[in-house]
Amino acid sequence: MSDVIDSIPVGQRSATGIREWFRVPPATERVRWWHVSPAIDMAAYHFSWLWILVPLLLAGPSFPGDYFPLYVAVLTFGFVHRHYTLGYAYLDAEVFARHRARFIWVPVVLGAMLLATPFLLRARIPAEALTIGAFRWPDDAFRLKPAVTAVIFAAGVWNIWHTLAQKYGILRIYTAKGRVELGNSGVPGWVDRLFVMSWLPLVASYVGPRFSEVIIHEFKVADDFVAPILTGLTAAQHVLVPISVAITAFATLTFVAFEWRENRFRNRPRLSMALGLFALWSGFVVFEPIKVYLAFAFSHGIEYMVFVWAFQRRRYSVPRDPQPRMARILEHPWLAYSLYTLALGGIYVFLYDWGDFKFSQATNVRVGTVKIGRWVFYWGVFQSLLHFYFDGFLWKTRNASMTQSL
Repeated sequence: MSDVIDSIPVGQRSATGIREWFRVPPATERVRWWHVSPAIDMAAYHFSWLWILVPLLLAGPSFPGDYFPLYVAVLTFGFVHRHYTLGYAYLDAEVFARHRARFIWVPVVLGAMLLATPFLLRARIPAEALTIGAFRWPDDAFRLKPAVTAVIFAAGVWNIWHTLAQKYGILRIYTAKGRVELGNSGVPGWVDRLFVMSWLPLVASYVGPRFSEVIIHEFKVADDFVAPILTGLTAAQHVLVPISVAITAFATLTFVAFEWRENRFRNRPRLSMALGLFALWSGFVVFEPIKVYLAFAFSHGIEYMVFVWAFQRRRYSVPRDPQPRMARILEHPWLAYSLYTLALGGIYVFLYDWGDFKFSQATNVRVGTVKIGRWVFYWGVFQSLLHFYFDGFLWKTRNASMTQSL
Protein backbone atom coordinates (compact mmCIF):
# COMPACT_ATOMS: atom_id res chain seq x y z
CA MET A 1 0.00 0.00 0.00
CA SER A 2 2.89 2.38 0.76
CA ASP A 3 4.23 1.83 -2.80
CA VAL A 4 0.90 2.91 -4.23
CA ILE A 5 0.81 6.07 -2.09
CA ASP A 6 4.43 6.93 -3.03
CA SER A 7 3.41 6.94 -6.71
CA ILE A 8 0.71 9.58 -6.10
CA PRO A 9 1.63 13.28 -6.56
CA VAL A 10 2.48 14.98 -3.28
CA GLY A 11 -0.54 17.29 -3.47
CA GLN A 12 -2.91 14.32 -3.47
CA ARG A 13 -1.19 12.17 -0.85
CA SER A 14 -2.83 13.79 2.16
CA ALA A 15 -6.36 13.11 0.93
CA THR A 16 -5.37 9.60 -0.17
CA GLY A 17 -3.79 8.90 3.20
CA ILE A 18 -6.94 10.01 5.03
CA ARG A 19 -9.11 7.81 2.80
CA GLU A 20 -6.83 4.84 3.41
CA TRP A 21 -6.95 5.48 7.15
CA PHE A 22 -10.74 5.28 7.24
CA ARG A 23 -11.25 2.76 4.45
CA VAL A 24 -12.63 -0.67 5.34
CA PRO A 25 -10.56 -3.01 3.18
CA PRO A 26 -12.21 -5.99 1.47
CA ALA A 27 -12.19 -9.16 3.58
CA THR A 28 -9.80 -10.85 1.15
CA GLU A 29 -7.24 -8.01 1.18
CA ARG A 30 -4.06 -8.46 3.20
CA VAL A 31 -3.85 -5.72 5.85
CA ARG A 32 -0.39 -4.67 6.99
CA TRP A 33 0.21 -3.94 10.67
CA TRP A 34 -3.43 -3.37 11.67
CA HIS A 35 -6.16 -5.93 12.29
CA VAL A 36 -8.96 -4.31 10.25
CA SER A 37 -7.87 -0.72 9.53
CA PRO A 38 -6.34 2.16 11.53
CA ALA A 39 -9.65 3.93 12.15
CA ILE A 40 -11.59 0.80 13.13
CA ASP A 41 -8.83 -0.59 15.33
CA MET A 42 -8.42 2.67 17.22
CA ALA A 43 -12.15 3.28 17.59
CA ALA A 44 -13.07 -0.30 18.56
CA TYR A 45 -9.96 -1.67 20.29
CA HIS A 46 -7.67 1.07 21.53
CA PHE A 47 -9.98 3.91 22.58
CA SER A 48 -13.49 2.44 22.55
CA TRP A 49 -13.79 3.27 26.25
CA LEU A 50 -13.87 6.98 25.38
CA TRP A 51 -17.28 6.60 23.74
CA ILE A 52 -18.88 5.93 27.12
CA LEU A 53 -16.43 7.47 29.62
CA VAL A 54 -16.78 11.03 28.27
CA PRO A 55 -20.58 11.18 28.73
CA LEU A 56 -20.23 9.40 32.08
CA LEU A 57 -17.79 12.05 33.32
CA LEU A 58 -20.19 14.79 32.22
CA ALA A 59 -22.97 13.21 34.30
CA GLY A 60 -23.46 13.60 38.04
CA PRO A 61 -21.65 11.49 40.67
CA SER A 62 -24.62 9.53 42.04
CA PHE A 63 -24.47 5.85 41.05
CA PRO A 64 -26.36 4.86 38.98
CA GLY A 65 -29.18 7.42 39.08
CA ASP A 66 -27.28 10.31 37.49
CA TYR A 67 -26.37 8.23 34.45
CA PHE A 68 -28.87 5.39 34.48
CA PRO A 69 -29.35 5.17 30.66
CA LEU A 70 -25.57 4.91 30.18
CA TYR A 71 -25.38 2.30 32.96
CA VAL A 72 -28.05 0.18 31.25
CA ALA A 73 -26.26 0.61 27.91
CA VAL A 74 -23.06 -0.82 29.40
CA LEU A 75 -24.94 -3.76 30.93
CA THR A 76 -26.73 -4.37 27.62
CA PHE A 77 -23.49 -4.50 25.63
CA GLY A 78 -22.11 -6.85 28.27
CA PHE A 79 -25.09 -9.14 27.74
CA VAL A 80 -25.04 -8.94 23.94
CA HIS A 81 -21.35 -9.64 23.38
CA ARG A 82 -21.49 -12.94 25.29
CA HIS A 83 -23.74 -14.35 22.56
CA TYR A 84 -21.68 -13.31 19.55
CA THR A 85 -19.83 -16.65 19.58
CA LEU A 86 -22.94 -18.83 19.35
CA GLY A 87 -23.40 -18.58 15.59
CA TYR A 88 -19.77 -19.49 14.93
CA ALA A 89 -19.97 -22.38 17.39
CA TYR A 90 -23.31 -23.90 16.41
CA LEU A 91 -23.97 -22.80 12.82
CA ASP A 92 -20.59 -23.68 11.34
CA ALA A 93 -20.56 -27.46 10.84
CA GLU A 94 -16.75 -27.64 10.71
CA VAL A 95 -16.33 -25.83 14.04
CA PHE A 96 -19.18 -27.73 15.69
CA ALA A 97 -17.75 -31.10 14.60
CA ARG A 98 -14.34 -30.13 15.99
CA HIS A 99 -15.77 -29.45 19.48
CA ARG A 100 -19.03 -31.41 19.37
CA ALA A 101 -18.91 -32.89 22.88
CA ARG A 102 -17.94 -29.57 24.47
CA PHE A 103 -20.71 -27.64 22.70
CA ILE A 104 -23.33 -30.17 23.74
CA TRP A 105 -22.45 -31.26 27.25
CA VAL A 106 -21.00 -28.15 28.88
CA PRO A 107 -24.19 -26.09 28.35
CA VAL A 108 -26.23 -29.07 29.57
CA VAL A 109 -24.17 -29.43 32.75
CA LEU A 110 -24.16 -25.69 33.49
CA GLY A 111 -27.87 -25.51 32.71
CA ALA A 112 -28.55 -28.36 35.12
CA MET A 113 -26.58 -26.52 37.80
CA LEU A 114 -28.63 -23.39 37.09
CA LEU A 115 -31.92 -25.28 37.49
CA ALA A 116 -30.59 -26.93 40.66
CA THR A 117 -29.80 -23.56 42.26
CA PRO A 118 -32.85 -23.55 44.60
CA PHE A 119 -31.86 -26.99 45.91
CA LEU A 120 -28.19 -26.01 46.28
CA LEU A 121 -29.11 -22.90 48.25
CA ARG A 122 -31.04 -24.97 50.80
CA ALA A 123 -29.12 -28.23 50.81
CA ARG A 124 -27.11 -29.41 53.78
CA ILE A 125 -24.79 -32.40 53.88
CA PRO A 126 -25.00 -34.21 57.24
CA ALA A 127 -21.79 -34.20 59.25
CA GLU A 128 -21.68 -38.00 59.43
CA ALA A 129 -21.71 -38.21 55.63
CA LEU A 130 -18.46 -36.24 55.56
CA THR A 131 -16.70 -38.39 58.16
CA ILE A 132 -14.02 -40.57 56.59
CA GLY A 133 -12.11 -42.90 58.90
CA ALA A 134 -10.32 -40.89 61.56
CA PHE A 135 -11.25 -37.64 59.85
CA ARG A 136 -14.38 -36.22 61.45
CA TRP A 137 -16.31 -33.23 60.15
CA PRO A 138 -17.54 -30.70 62.72
CA ASP A 139 -20.87 -31.57 64.24
CA ASP A 140 -22.79 -29.01 62.16
CA ALA A 141 -24.05 -30.01 58.73
CA PHE A 142 -22.20 -28.58 55.73
CA ARG A 143 -24.30 -26.00 53.82
CA LEU A 144 -23.94 -25.78 50.03
CA LYS A 145 -24.99 -22.13 49.81
CA PRO A 146 -21.40 -20.88 50.34
CA ALA A 147 -20.35 -23.09 47.42
CA VAL A 148 -22.86 -21.26 45.18
CA THR A 149 -21.47 -17.95 46.42
CA ALA A 150 -17.94 -19.17 45.72
CA VAL A 151 -18.87 -19.94 42.10
CA ILE A 152 -20.35 -16.45 41.71
CA PHE A 153 -17.24 -14.85 43.22
CA ALA A 154 -14.98 -16.95 40.98
CA ALA A 155 -17.00 -15.86 37.94
CA GLY A 156 -16.48 -12.23 38.93
CA VAL A 157 -12.73 -12.72 39.34
CA TRP A 158 -12.49 -14.64 36.07
CA ASN A 159 -14.35 -11.84 34.31
CA ILE A 160 -11.50 -9.49 35.21
CA TRP A 161 -8.94 -11.96 33.87
CA HIS A 162 -11.05 -12.58 30.78
CA THR A 163 -11.32 -8.85 30.01
CA LEU A 164 -7.57 -8.29 30.32
CA ALA A 165 -6.71 -11.47 28.41
CA GLN A 166 -8.68 -10.13 25.46
CA LYS A 167 -6.61 -6.93 25.39
CA TYR A 168 -3.46 -9.03 25.66
CA GLY A 169 -4.66 -11.11 22.69
CA ILE A 170 -5.11 -8.02 20.53
CA LEU A 171 -1.58 -6.90 21.39
CA ARG A 172 -0.29 -10.31 20.31
CA ILE A 173 -2.12 -10.03 16.97
CA TYR A 174 -0.19 -6.82 16.33
CA THR A 175 3.01 -8.57 17.39
CA ALA A 176 2.43 -11.34 14.86
CA LYS A 177 1.72 -8.84 12.10
CA GLY A 178 4.82 -6.87 13.09
CA ARG A 179 6.98 -9.99 12.75
CA VAL A 180 5.94 -10.24 9.10
CA GLU A 181 6.71 -6.57 8.40
CA LEU A 182 9.96 -6.29 10.38
CA GLY A 183 11.27 -9.84 10.15
CA ASN A 184 12.01 -10.05 13.87
CA SER A 185 10.82 -12.17 16.78
CA GLY A 186 8.72 -9.38 18.28
CA VAL A 187 8.21 -8.39 21.90
CA PRO A 188 7.98 -11.46 24.20
CA GLY A 189 4.55 -12.41 25.47
CA TRP A 190 5.51 -12.02 29.12
CA VAL A 191 6.28 -8.32 28.56
CA ASP A 192 2.79 -7.69 27.16
CA ARG A 193 1.11 -9.78 29.85
CA LEU A 194 2.97 -7.91 32.59
CA PHE A 195 2.05 -4.56 31.05
CA VAL A 196 -1.64 -5.45 30.70
CA MET A 197 -2.00 -6.90 34.21
CA SER A 198 0.36 -4.63 36.17
CA TRP A 199 -2.26 -2.08 37.18
CA LEU A 200 -4.41 -4.62 39.00
CA PRO A 201 -2.51 -4.44 42.33
CA LEU A 202 -2.62 -0.63 42.32
CA VAL A 203 -6.34 -0.47 41.49
CA ALA A 204 -7.08 -3.07 44.17
CA SER A 205 -4.97 -1.48 46.91
CA TYR A 206 -5.72 2.19 46.17
CA VAL A 207 -9.22 2.26 44.70
CA GLY A 208 -10.74 -0.71 46.54
CA PRO A 209 -10.56 0.72 50.09
CA ARG A 210 -11.78 4.16 48.94
CA PHE A 211 -14.95 2.75 47.41
CA SER A 212 -15.51 -0.31 49.58
CA GLU A 213 -19.15 0.56 50.34
CA VAL A 214 -20.10 0.83 46.67
CA ILE A 215 -18.19 -2.36 45.83
CA ILE A 216 -19.90 -4.32 48.60
CA HIS A 217 -23.29 -2.98 47.51
CA GLU A 218 -22.69 -4.04 43.91
CA PHE A 219 -21.31 -7.47 44.86
CA LYS A 220 -23.40 -8.08 47.96
CA VAL A 221 -24.27 -11.57 46.75
CA ALA A 222 -20.58 -12.45 47.29
CA ASP A 223 -20.18 -10.31 50.41
CA ASP A 224 -18.69 -13.25 52.36
CA PHE A 225 -15.67 -13.12 50.06
CA VAL A 226 -15.49 -9.44 49.10
CA ALA A 227 -15.76 -7.83 52.55
CA PRO A 228 -12.75 -9.63 54.15
CA ILE A 229 -10.61 -8.84 51.09
CA LEU A 230 -11.47 -5.14 51.29
CA THR A 231 -10.79 -5.13 55.02
CA GLY A 232 -7.35 -6.61 54.45
CA LEU A 233 -6.56 -4.19 51.62
CA THR A 234 -7.56 -1.24 53.79
CA ALA A 235 -5.37 -2.39 56.68
CA ALA A 236 -2.31 -2.92 54.45
CA GLN A 237 -2.87 0.03 52.13
CA HIS A 238 0.16 1.99 53.35
CA VAL A 239 2.40 -0.92 52.33
CA LEU A 240 0.59 -2.22 49.25
CA VAL A 241 0.16 1.09 47.41
CA PRO A 242 3.91 1.94 47.10
CA ILE A 243 4.68 -1.63 46.05
CA SER A 244 1.87 -1.51 43.49
CA VAL A 245 3.11 1.78 42.05
CA ALA A 246 6.57 0.24 41.66
CA ILE A 247 5.11 -2.79 39.83
CA THR A 248 3.15 -0.57 37.45
CA ALA A 249 6.17 1.65 36.72
CA PHE A 250 8.43 -1.36 36.15
CA ALA A 251 5.93 -3.01 33.78
CA THR A 252 5.45 0.19 31.76
CA LEU A 253 9.16 0.92 31.44
CA THR A 254 9.83 -2.70 30.48
CA PHE A 255 7.20 -2.52 27.76
CA VAL A 256 8.68 0.71 26.35
CA ALA A 257 12.22 -0.70 26.47
CA PHE A 258 11.30 -3.90 24.62
CA GLU A 259 9.19 -1.99 22.11
CA TRP A 260 12.20 0.13 21.24
CA ARG A 261 14.63 -2.80 21.23
CA GLU A 262 12.50 -5.03 19.00
CA ASN A 263 10.50 -2.59 16.88
CA ARG A 264 12.17 0.82 17.18
CA PHE A 265 8.64 2.17 17.82
CA ARG A 266 7.62 1.26 14.26
CA ASN A 267 4.70 -0.97 15.25
CA ARG A 268 2.14 1.81 15.53
CA PRO A 269 -0.87 -0.40 16.32
CA ARG A 270 0.92 -1.77 19.38
CA LEU A 271 1.88 1.71 20.54
CA SER A 272 -1.67 2.97 20.06
CA MET A 273 -3.15 -0.03 21.88
CA ALA A 274 -0.69 0.41 24.76
CA LEU A 275 -1.43 4.15 25.00
CA GLY A 276 -5.16 3.51 25.13
CA LEU A 277 -4.80 0.84 27.81
CA PHE A 278 -2.45 2.98 29.90
CA ALA A 279 -4.86 5.93 29.73
CA LEU A 280 -7.80 3.71 30.68
CA TRP A 281 -5.99 2.22 33.68
CA SER A 282 -4.87 5.69 34.76
CA GLY A 283 -8.50 6.77 34.85
CA PHE A 284 -9.02 4.66 37.97
CA VAL A 285 -6.83 6.99 40.02
CA VAL A 286 -7.90 10.22 38.30
CA PHE A 287 -11.68 9.93 37.86
CA GLU A 288 -14.54 8.21 39.66
CA PRO A 289 -13.53 4.51 39.58
CA ILE A 290 -17.08 3.22 39.09
CA LYS A 291 -17.38 5.21 35.86
CA VAL A 292 -13.98 3.97 34.67
CA TYR A 293 -15.00 0.41 35.52
CA LEU A 294 -18.11 0.84 33.36
CA ALA A 295 -15.93 2.20 30.54
CA PHE A 296 -13.67 -0.86 30.89
CA ALA A 297 -16.69 -3.17 30.61
CA PHE A 298 -18.07 -1.23 27.64
CA SER A 299 -14.76 -1.35 25.77
CA HIS A 300 -14.53 -5.10 26.35
CA GLY A 301 -17.93 -5.66 24.76
CA ILE A 302 -17.16 -3.44 21.75
CA GLU A 303 -13.76 -5.07 21.26
CA TYR A 304 -15.28 -8.51 21.30
CA MET A 305 -18.13 -7.75 18.91
CA VAL A 306 -15.86 -6.04 16.37
CA PHE A 307 -13.27 -8.81 16.66
CA VAL A 308 -15.88 -11.52 15.98
CA TRP A 309 -17.24 -9.50 13.03
CA ALA A 310 -13.73 -9.06 11.57
CA PHE A 311 -12.85 -12.72 12.08
CA GLN A 312 -16.05 -14.01 10.52
CA ARG A 313 -15.95 -11.68 7.52
CA ARG A 314 -12.54 -13.10 6.64
CA ARG A 315 -13.42 -16.71 7.41
CA TYR A 316 -16.55 -16.70 5.29
CA SER A 317 -15.16 -14.58 2.45
CA VAL A 318 -13.82 -17.77 0.84
CA PRO A 319 -16.57 -20.06 -0.54
CA ARG A 320 -16.72 -23.51 1.04
CA ASP A 321 -18.34 -26.73 -0.02
CA PRO A 322 -20.71 -27.19 1.60
CA GLN A 323 -21.27 -23.57 2.55
CA PRO A 324 -21.71 -23.23 6.34
CA ARG A 325 -25.09 -22.01 7.52
CA MET A 326 -23.35 -19.13 9.27
CA ALA A 327 -21.81 -18.00 5.98
CA ARG A 328 -25.24 -17.94 4.33
CA ILE A 329 -26.62 -15.85 7.20
CA LEU A 330 -23.76 -13.37 6.89
CA GLU A 331 -24.27 -12.80 3.17
CA HIS A 332 -26.08 -9.67 4.37
CA PRO A 333 -23.86 -8.74 7.35
CA TRP A 334 -25.41 -5.37 8.23
CA LEU A 335 -28.87 -6.91 8.41
CA ALA A 336 -27.71 -10.03 10.25
CA TYR A 337 -25.63 -8.27 12.91
CA SER A 338 -28.14 -5.45 13.38
CA LEU A 339 -31.12 -7.76 13.90
CA TYR A 340 -29.16 -10.08 16.18
CA THR A 341 -27.78 -7.25 18.30
CA LEU A 342 -31.12 -5.44 18.56
CA ALA A 343 -32.92 -8.66 19.47
CA LEU A 344 -30.43 -9.50 22.24
CA GLY A 345 -30.42 -5.92 23.50
CA GLY A 346 -34.21 -5.89 23.56
CA ILE A 347 -34.29 -9.11 25.59
CA TYR A 348 -31.91 -7.67 28.15
CA VAL A 349 -33.72 -4.35 28.50
CA PHE A 350 -37.01 -6.25 28.82
CA LEU A 351 -35.59 -8.37 31.62
CA TYR A 352 -33.97 -5.42 33.35
CA ASP A 353 -36.84 -2.96 33.17
CA TRP A 354 -40.21 -3.93 31.74
CA GLY A 355 -42.30 -0.78 32.12
CA ASP A 356 -42.81 -0.24 35.84
CA PHE A 357 -41.86 -3.83 36.64
CA LYS A 358 -38.17 -4.51 37.22
CA PHE A 359 -37.31 -8.20 37.08
CA SER A 360 -33.98 -7.44 38.70
CA GLN A 361 -35.68 -5.86 41.72
CA ALA A 362 -38.82 -8.00 41.98
CA THR A 363 -39.37 -8.91 45.62
CA ASN A 364 -42.66 -10.80 45.69
CA VAL A 365 -42.56 -12.80 42.46
CA ARG A 366 -40.97 -16.22 42.77
CA VAL A 367 -40.27 -19.17 40.51
CA GLY A 368 -40.05 -22.12 42.84
CA THR A 369 -38.41 -20.83 45.99
CA VAL A 370 -36.23 -18.20 44.32
CA LYS A 371 -37.25 -14.63 43.53
CA ILE A 372 -37.48 -13.96 39.82
CA GLY A 373 -34.94 -11.13 40.05
CA ARG A 374 -32.47 -13.58 41.57
CA TRP A 375 -33.18 -16.05 38.73
CA VAL A 376 -32.20 -13.34 36.24
CA PHE A 377 -28.97 -12.82 38.18
CA TYR A 378 -28.12 -16.54 38.27
CA TRP A 379 -28.93 -16.79 34.58
CA GLY A 380 -26.38 -14.01 34.01
CA VAL A 381 -23.76 -16.03 35.88
CA PHE A 382 -24.62 -19.06 33.73
CA GLN A 383 -24.09 -17.01 30.56
CA SER A 384 -20.79 -15.68 31.85
CA LEU A 385 -19.42 -19.14 32.69
CA LEU A 386 -20.44 -20.50 29.28
CA HIS A 387 -18.94 -17.45 27.58
CA PHE A 388 -15.65 -17.81 29.46
CA TYR A 389 -15.46 -21.52 28.65
CA PHE A 390 -16.10 -21.18 24.92
CA ASP A 391 -13.68 -18.29 24.59
CA GLY A 392 -10.98 -20.25 26.39
CA PHE A 393 -10.47 -22.54 23.40
CA LEU A 394 -12.21 -20.85 20.44
CA TRP A 395 -10.36 -17.53 20.40
CA LYS A 396 -6.74 -18.44 21.13
CA THR A 397 -4.85 -16.22 18.69
CA ARG A 398 -1.90 -18.62 18.51
CA ASN A 399 -4.03 -21.44 17.05
CA ALA A 400 -3.33 -22.09 13.36
CA SER A 401 -7.06 -22.38 12.60
CA MET A 402 -7.52 -18.81 13.85
CA THR A 403 -4.49 -17.13 12.33
CA GLN A 404 -5.75 -17.89 8.82
CA SER A 405 -8.72 -15.56 9.45
CA LEU A 406 -6.87 -12.82 11.38
